[in-house]
Amino acid sequence: MLLLAAAALALGAASVAGLDTMSLAKAREQGLLKFIPMTVAERDQLLSNVEAAFQVWPHLESKIKNYGPAADPRPTLKRLRDNIATVTDDELQLGISDSFVRVRDLHTTFTMTGPYSCFTVSTGLYLEFVEGSRDVDNDPKIVITSTTQYAPYLEILGPDYAKIRRGDELTHVNGMPFVEWFRKNQFQLGNGANDSGGMRRALDYLTNFSGSQHRLSADDSITFTFRNQSQSGKPYTAALNFVADSDYTCLSVSAQLYQKRTNITLPGTPSSASSFARTKPKPASLSPSPVRKLDPIRFPLGMVDTSSFPAARAAPIGLIDFAPIDGAFSVSWGIVDPKGRNMGVIQVSDFNFLNDVSGDPIITPINAIRSVLANQLKDTNSLLIDLRNNPGGIITLANTLLQLFGADIPPFQSRYIRTNVSYNLFVRNGQFGQDWVDAWSKAGQDDRYTPTVNWTTAESVNSLGQVYFRPVGVFTNGRCFSSCDMFAAGIQDNGLGTIFGEDATTGAGGANVFELADLQTYDPIDFKPMPLVAELATPWGTTYANTMRAAVRQSVRTGRYAGALIEDIGVKSDFVIRPRPSDVLGGGTSTQYDRIAQKLKDIGKQTGQRGLYFIAEPLEREITTDALTLPVEVEGFEQLTIVQDDAPTEPKSVRVPAGRQNLTLPLSLPGGAVGKIGATIMGTRGGKQAFKVRRTINVKTGDADRVDVTRAPFVFTGLGKAVGVFNSAITSTTDGWNNANGTWRTGDGLGYHIHVDSSIQVFMKAPIGTNLTINVLADIDIFPKRGLFCVNVVNDGGPEDWLLHGDGVDATYPGAFGLNTMVNKSLSYTTQFETFAVSVRFLTYTAPPRRGATLRSLNITAA
Repeated sequence: MLLLAAAALALGAASVAGLDTMSLAKAREQGLLKFIPMTVAERDQLLSNVEAAFQVWPHLESKIKNYGPAADPRPTLKRLRDNIATVTDDELQLGISDSFVRVRDLHTTFTMTGPYSCFTVSTGLYLEFVEGSRDVDNDPKIVITSTTQYAPYLEILGPDYAKIRRGDELTHVNGMPFVEWFRKNQFQLGNGANDSGGMRRALDYLTNFSGSQHRLSADDSITFTFRNQSQSGKPYTAALNFVADSDYTCLSVSAQLYQKRTNITLPGTPSSASSFARTKPKPASLSPSPVRKLDPIRFPLGMVDTSSFPAARAAPIGLIDFAPIDGAFSVSWGIVDPKGRNMGVIQVSDFNFLNDVSGDPIITPINAIRSVLANQLKDTNSLLIDLRNNPGGIITLANTLLQLFGADIPPFQSRYIRTNVSYNLFVRNGQFGQDWVDAWSKAGQDDRYTPTVNWTTAESVNSLGQVYFRPVGVFTNGRCFSSCDMFAAGIQDNGLGTIFGEDATTGAGGANVFELADLQTYDPIDFKPMPLVAELATPWGTTYANTMRAAVRQSVRTGRYAGALIEDIGVKSDFVIRPRPSDVLGGGTSTQYDRIAQKLKDIGKQTGQRGLYFIAEPLEREITTDALTLPVEVEGFEQLTIVQDDAPTEPKSVRVPAGRQNLTLPLSLPGGAVGKIGATIMGTRGGKQAFKVRRTINVKTGDADRVDVTRAPFVFTGLGKAVGVFNSAITSTTDGWNNANGTWRTGDGLGYHIHVDSSIQVFMKAPIGTNLTINVLADIDIFPKRGLFCVNVVNDGGPEDWLLHGDGVDATYPGAFGLNTMVNKSLSYTTQFETFAVSVRFLTYTAPPRRGATLRSLNITAA
């Protein structure tokens, strides 16, 4: 922890070497803390966007309920609107910023223009909450864990900086106890949505703070009171001058436009655009990974702006070695005390670990985590999911991960506020799906909010099933925001584990967020481009114009806390486990993990979970008709029952003897046709259901029953020993290919669901080098680029070859799409293997109201 903090400060110092590091007082004296002047029309354009954002913002009622009128942005915005032609540029920019900051919502932020926004102010200190207080909300213990040694900083900070030592305890800020100072300034510092998030943000502020999203300090210095830990707690004060660093590119762009509009040349204004070649090097980031630009319909975002974490660090890992999980970016695993308490740990830095390389972008990384739990961590006594400093990410990703720890997980739910702007965004064009449109009409005439809407289906968030059965804990702090809040709430709402926190609650950010670009794309009526976007752009496309983001849909909890909000409340910790000073001062300990491991061990002993074990790998198994059984390894359960989808047979049960056992569960082949068998396995304990998991078994045709296409052409007429439907683990039978009165279609023929992967496969054999002609005729109604109709050859022991491609500019897509169109193709293929399958495959990535695909004919001949 010490090394991470010291590195962050050192890198921050190194990044400004040779540039203008100065005191905040000097930056003020030189007139650098200015804003670009705007015309009245530009001001109106800016303020109209802001007003529209607060019309769709769903949290006003909660903010006023929890914080009173101080959290209401409307009076300030009204004053600015009433005086838009006469307020100064400083009053306009800072007034709008104040309106965003006071609402204490890290989803809803506003970025000001330069030159003001180009400055970041620092104290050269890093502070951390530690164990030592019985009341973490009202009397927290805070120690210094790192100080800067960078000479230009030391020259500015002043002589009192030399008094400060690592390990000294902070007691007062500007003469006030820390909590009193925090409460006095909580609506000016850009703090989090509750005290846990707010106090974490306050510590960030005391390290460094940016002028991009809130006011810089009106004072040129700050005074701290510390207790000297090496002199029996003797108090001392240290008055430190604020150090101001500037982003060189931001300042260059802003100063040039300021000069152009005012004829005033600010210090450091470059003479020409060629100065952009001198780009300020960026410090190495120890903050959560940045969000990639993703489709907000397909991947709803619940994540705070990571620039809101100026001092965020990786969580301390002590002496534990963590290994990355391949296929799940930003997720790693390790084991604490493997020969003793034996606690597995999964660290999740953010919920943005989509896999956009291969497979389903959500299920693929979830499966990678599942694989680690089912293999490397299967023999641990307990599991801790470490979410500290996690800023959130993709909502459905967090929701889907929960199923690995329990059964029958409900989808996350949200609602939106009923205003004209919300109507234009969610209802007018129906672009977010029919459920969000219907929610508007289902609300009563006087209802302020719509009813809640599920983010996805129950099937999609339970498609893999539980894999870990021993005690589970989740480790949070006040920097666990948004989708991180939602995941922790899901654990608590469904009784899946114990919440451990460095703070009393998580950061309380419960919402789906849209960037300004998303708001402009999906509601161009109310949201327009910000002024000065082109004028404040760099040659490589970055712009330093105003921008903003806003919460647009409000999260509502389910299960045990159904109807409760996450925003402003957060998820309450069952146990508060703060680091001890030795954990953060380089003492070589990781007592937080040790203490949690002991508590989870005790929980496992009390509940009997410590002895539970169930493994049935792999998740999707391939067998032939010769061996219709499913092997499992089990311990601690009394009975296993297997129920097959669409099978005419009754559920089959097997008693489990004491001790760890290797058993086989019987299967049957419905209708005598090959294809996918979907099965649910349930285990009982104490006469009650203790778990429920899903498995997919793909039954392939034996060699003797394959179609020999060299003897006779193949004509598709239905399923049989050599033809079957194969659905992915998350695709239900009703969503995939099915026979509707002799017509083979996907789903119900009216509208398809999200994440469907279904194929009709014909198992064939032919000598290598045989030339095939595959004639396919189908009707498709697939929203462009959000689904595919494919014709493939799946080679036994080899690759899957994709034969059908889009037309023209869409030729790179490995399949066809289009609205109410026809696919009529004759495809040629030379066999690479002796045994293979011809597959007609249907894939979806979102679920717009389109019909899907209908297969009219499939004929295969050999030359």
